[in-house]
Amino acid sequence: MSTGYSVYESFNQNIPSRDIQVADKRKIVESAVNLTKDQVIVFVRLIIEHAMINDDYDIRDPTLPYGGEEVDGEIKFNIKKLPRDLRWILHRFFKMCENF
Repeated sequence: MSTGYSVYESFNQNIPSRDIQVADKRKIVESAVNLTKDQVIVFVRLIIEHAMINDDYDIRDPTLPYGGEEVDGEIKFNIKKLPRDLRWILHRFFKMCENF
């Protein structure tokens, strides 16, 4: 099932069965602090979209999925708590943003 968010759908194609490399996980964490405001919106939307499709996350839930939290106006997620498929989606997103 899809909610029609084409960015999510395009990144969610042909996900490998293995996890991303440790170095790539580190790059995601390091690059996340340099996202523009618009990129942060897409980043969070990708995570929420994944949770809605795969984990029955309710968008009306005031908490962020996968243990995400807002701290001092910044949204933070622990990459270790994100599902493997979602890590691949975010990896592809960061490659697109050229933050690698």
